[in-house]
Amino acid sequence: MAGADSNLRTFIAIELPPAVQTAIAEEQARIQAHLRQAGAPNILRWTAPGNVHLTLRFLGDTTPTQRRHIIAGLQRAAPAWPVVALAVGGLGCFPNLRALRVVWLGLEGERAALDAIQAQVEALVQEAGFPAEERSFSPHLTVARVRKEASRAEVQRTGQALAAYIAQRPTSLLAGPFSVDHLVYFRSDLRPSGSLYTPLATVQIGGATPQPPATPPR
Repeated sequence: MAGADSNLRTFIAIELPPAVQTAIAEEQARIQAHLRQAGAPNILRWTAPGNVHLTLRFLGDTTPTQRRHIIAGLQRAAPAWPVVALAVGGLGCFPNLRALRVVWLGLEGERAALDAIQAQVEALVQEAGFPAEERSFSPHLTVARVRKEASRAEVQRTGQALAAYIAQRPTSLLAGPFSVDHLVYFRSDLRPSGSLYTPLATVQIGGATPQPPATPPR
């Protein structure tokens, strides 16, 4: 396993409280039961509830110098950010139900404050030498991914079954609200059994309203 002086695969994320992880596990079980009853093929790889998190920025390969810069920057900036209240809500997929690749749960609540925090995280990682993120921030919790070997027909059948589940799913919130009072800088190791996430740093959030960053460095 790579050490402190090696490049590591890393990302910055929000951890979920145990009660939210439990609610996600129960929702995963309901979806699985529905798919079995519908005769859908078994093509989804489910995320362990303990590994479900809200990614603010995936970084990938990260040098020791970059990691030190990111940790120091988070520790310096986070005390000025507000504690954010979020709740887990809607169910959906990327890119769509006919060609699904990822099944996700959406987030509701204080989205403006969350977006402001994510914008400052983005500015920080650019200062550490990472290019600007091309995709806009779309907060979600990944609960399943389609297996790479799945055929187009299998994906379509699973998407149809998921569409039926979503149509009859209650619109009430799945879990929350919960308070986001810290961020975690994670190391990610790819294993045959799934990704292993190890915290490199946990940073407490303070209480002031974050201001949008200046134009991020390119």
